[in-house]
Amino acid sequence: MRIDVKEYVKEQKDYLKTTCPKKLLIIQVGNNAASNKYVQGKIKDCEEVGYRATLVKYPEQISALTIYTYLKTFGASYDGIILQLPADIYETPSCSMQDIIDCIDPRQDVDGFKVNSKYKPCTPLGIINFLHCYYGKLEGSVITVVGKGKLVGAPLVPMLMKEGATVISCNSKTADLASMTQLADIVVTCTGHPRLITKNMLCEGAIVIDAGIAFDENNKMCGDCDPALYDDKDVFVTTVPGGVGLLTRVALLQNLNDTDWSSNI
Repeated sequence: MRIDVKEYVKEQKDYLKTTCPKKLLIIQVGNNAASNKYVQGKIKDCEEVGYRATLVKYPEQISALTIYTYLKTFGASYDGIILQLPADIYETPSCSMQDIIDCIDPRQDVDGFKVNSKYKPCTPLGIINFLHCYYGKLEGSVITVVGKGKLVGAPLVPMLMKEGATVISCNSKTADLASMTQLADIVVTCTGHPRLITKNMLCEGAIVIDAGIAFDENNKMCGDCDPALYDDKDVFVTTVPGGVGLLTRVALLQNLNDTDWSSNI
């Protein structure tokens, strides 16, 4: 059965409309179709809640020094800064991608990518915040995380453990993966392998948060779950698209709302 996250997202945005307006800077390099979609979504989200988003878009192979110089010159004017990935830049010995990342203050890193960021990564944070509303207290629950990528799986596991959940960490190559997912009250999958998660791998009543992104044989965006699960009354599954992507975007707004950078300028 499909889990509809839209009502949750609306409630969060309604609250954010009552908060102090914030300013977000988005740096994008190139014209990647997926990035274009994500960036436009973030701009739209900001507009909906009364925040101001500024997009600075560069062509592919722009020099790292150009972006670095812009951030050094104008970055302090914004509450939050995002470097949209992937970013195809030209690096030199004097200025690299890491230099760009390092010049973003941890208090402005609303994506939560930096090791010393003040904020949690948006996708794991969005998933956990949603589960608090949809499922309730996570303490004592068994959660299987399938996927160990640095954007979702790797940061999500310790965050869930901090919530008091019993966490089983797997990946798409885990032997007898079904035996690990069948133990779980909640499965979070984020591998990018279409149809990896099927009904026989889940216990009755399981909640599945599908954070996988892939494209099927018709070049249509899909997740890790077998689409047949959407109409199965025994399990509850977020859709791709329209699921975790929306949770990630609202978590970005929540991080932006929490910034205190402007007070230090």
